[in-house]
Amino acid sequence: MWHAKRFRMSGEKAAPDGGAGRWGFSLAETPHHKSFRMTWRKTSHAVMHDASYTSAFYVTARAKRLVDATTRLQLFLMLLGAAHGWEDSWTSGSRLCRTALLDRPYGAQKRTKAQAAFLRVISPLQVLWVPRVVGHAKRACVLLIHPAAVGDLQCALEHALDTLRAEQKRPRHICAVPQRWTKHVDIQARQVDMAPSPAVAAGVWHEDATKRPPKDIAVSRPAGASAFEEGWNVFEVLGDHAAHALGRVLHLRVNATEPESTVLHQIVHGDSEPTAWLPSDMVLTFDVIDPRLSSKVMRQTSGCDRHLALTDASLQDEDLPRYTSARFFQKRHTLPSPTALIDRRRARGDVHPRVDDTLTIMMIQRHIETSPGTRPMYGFVLFIPRGWGAVFWNALARTGVQVLGQAQQREIYLNMGLPLFPYDWVGHAAHVSATDQDEKERKAHWLARPPAKRVQLDPTMFPYPFGGIDLWAKQGEAVAKRPVIVPTLSTEAAEQLDKALCRIESSSPVPRRQVPTRAWTRRQYVDGILQGSRPMPLPPDQRPFVLVLIVACRRGAFDENATLHMPAMDALPAWHRALDPPTSLKAAAREQLHQLEAQPVSVASMAGAVSTGHYALATGHGRAIAALQLDAWLELERRQRILDEQESQRPRWGQWKRNRVPLKRLVLVRPAMTGPVRAASVHRVLTLT
Repeated sequence: MWHAKRFRMSGEKAAPDGGAGRWGFSLAETPHHKSFRMTWRKTSHAVMHDASYTSAFYVTARAKRLVDATTRLQLFLMLLGAAHGWEDSWTSGSRLCRTALLDRPYGAQKRTKAQAAFLRVISPLQVLWVPRVVGHAKRACVLLIHPAAVGDLQCALEHALDTLRAEQKRPRHICAVPQRWTKHVDIQARQVDMAPSPAVAAGVWHEDATKRPPKDIAVSRPAGASAFEEGWNVFEVLGDHAAHALGRVLHLRVNATEPESTVLHQIVHGDSEPTAWLPSDMVLTFDVIDPRLSSKVMRQTSGCDRHLALTDASLQDEDLPRYTSARFFQKRHTLPSPTALIDRRRARGDVHPRVDDTLTIMMIQRHIETSPGTRPMYGFVLFIPRGWGAVFWNALARTGVQVLGQAQQREIYLNMGLPLFPYDWVGHAAHVSATDQDEKERKAHWLARPPAKRVQLDPTMFPYPFGGIDLWAKQGEAVAKRPVIVPTLSTEAAEQLDKALCRIESSSPVPRRQVPTRAWTRRQYVDGILQGSRPMPLPPDQRPFVLVLIVACRRGAFDENATLHMPAMDALPAWHRALDPPTSLKAAAREQLHQLEAQPVSVASMAGAVSTGHYALATGHGRAIAALQLDAWLELERRQRILDEQESQRPRWGQWKRNRVPLKRLVLVRPAMTGPVRAASVHRVLTLT
């Protein structure tokens, strides 16, 4: 309701599904005012995004011994396709693991391709282990994923369960995590219901929201009302002053423990940024009171002056985390009191928190490493028990935090130089559906204009003016192939894959060794990249892409569906002289640049396309997130190595400039319909957001 008054919502109001037009939710798309420039400027203060549409899966493992439950759950996470999060370093639950969901290592013919170069990235995935409870032989973890990839995760969970049951009956394989198959471990997975009922979202007790609350403050809740709710609201607060905004809302209970009060006080009132002393993705658990009550309680519990300097080793005592616990997942939170009762209590001066006014929340510190040239972004992710979301959201909005819609969040990530799922995940079912819908809308808009005012399209030069799946599946070729994303979970693994693929020769014989259908070859892959042996050539029915960030060398901004082209190797020196000339030759270089940009590019040189693009306020240049073919990326790397060797042999006098033109891995970007060709520099980005 808060967003519906201030944003344009997704979906059609007259639709049978009630307007749930994006991933089953009616989400805030764009505000009623133009605020992209103001949104990026607000990141110097604080911005907030409601990510409560995030899907969560709760996975549990029960056994007689705790170590059996832990190791079996680790193996289960590895088999379902989690690139990380199943290692021993994550099982304590002190930190959140941001990783990716990888495809299974076999295809439709039920034969394991043990020599495949990489495993396809399906979507980003977050793994959060629930801290163990002393005296209980049960382990649990929470899997957080985008709602567009829920079906992929459900299939992965079913596959992992079937694999474990088959191995339990007849152990035949060597596991990445040692197992005791003679001991039975019960593993169950269920999806958490994150969407509250309308009555709970409104903060009332009755299903009929028109009924007023009882006048007696001490009256118990009606029998027909839901006293407890499952699920959480997820709020993401980013910005330089995100901690100060949270300090005006999060008030600890009076008898808070020393670790809680010390950490929260230093986060809120500390002079240094939390990233200077708080490890990234650290999980914190607090018992806070209703923010609608007086803030005097906060001043009573924040009198600790001890300075913390936390490290990864100081986050836990043996295998128990020091600053979080499992009580957030175990405690049954009651619904908040209506605002009318809170107002009556405040009018009487009765602001002392009661039992129903206290709840447990979870907060995760987040540090975002942005692309070169952009300052890092940090903030916090709040997990609020369902039913309390409206109370904390209204309190945060009153602090002056800028609220983001879907379009604004996409713009923020573009300024940071990071891809965003599913907008930039070419080949995914959600991206294909959105691309086809956008193609129909663009074509209808073009046909609605009078013929004399339409942009004249040349099919030989602009084969995909409106976008569509053919832009990614064909790439100027006659045969369509399936677009897949190459995993880029770390820089080291990506470099190892590039070196391995560069050694493949087209004339070399292909080994025909095949292993029976098993998921155990998954342990041969690290970060989705095959380790050890020489990989096979890429499958002929797939078109692998690498997610990259392209930055304009000079002028121009890149729109969606703009195509990327590989310049000729012998033309690179002319482009370099025109883009970055000496001061005495600037006039001649400008004329040369105009001539180069006016030259047409052929469809045969197409190597990728732009999925998200605009003019970035962070750097003052045109920026875009694009998908570049893997072969083209390897060719750019080869060219850059040659240019670096030539550059090292030249004298370095006069080469260092304050604002150098980015010239590494040069590509040409052509608009989807009309316009000159622009030069841009390419940088690889991680597939973890």
